[in-house]
Amino acid sequence: AGAKMTEVEVDIETPDGVMNTVVMHPEHGGPFPVAICFFDSCGIRPDFLEMPRRLAATGYCVATPNMYYRKAREVNLNPDEIDSDDPVYDDQRAQMWQLNRSITPQNCEADTRAVIAWLDAYSHTLRGPVGAFGYCLGGRLSLWAAAFVPDRVAAAGSFHGGGFVTDTPLSLHKIADRIKAEVYIAHAGTD
Repeated sequence: AGAKMTEVEVDIETPDGVMNTVVMHPEHGGPFPVAICFFDSCGIRPDFLEMPRRLAATGYCVATPNMYYRKAREVNLNPDEIDSDDPVYDDQRAQMWQLNRSITPQNCEADTRAVIAWLDAYSHTLRGPVGAFGYCLGGRLSLWAAAFVPDRVAAAGSFHGGGFVTDTPLSLHKIADRIKAEVYIAHAGTD
């Protein structure tokens, strides 16, 4: 059996309200280096939390913020249903896209800064460089975090990230020069 883990949901104050965030780290030891895990478009759900849990078990404090808090405190969409072509899931797909598009570069920056400030005050964390990683939507969020908080985000990972190139002024391809972090971008032809 692995080390016992601490896993709590905390409320983090942001300029736009209260962002519920799952924080996990080993129960003993520390202080731990910090990573922020950004979810995919389906939100925080039990199977998604396995990914940050695996990193936390190796000796990190991992925070998974609900970046949809402006719209909903709980979002638990089923990826299999979202990916289905069945029209019965059209409402869920529409909800997912509405939530996905509600996250702007500006609120990603504000939320990332709020998470980092909370983690800096948390007794189980090291203050200093932060890692950020995410899946799908979260891949874009991790790179935005690196671009908008370059003084703290030292490593960023994007797994199947999307929406990097848009016609907006803050498209990632237009602001990539702001990123100082080591960056890892993973894509696959077939998952």
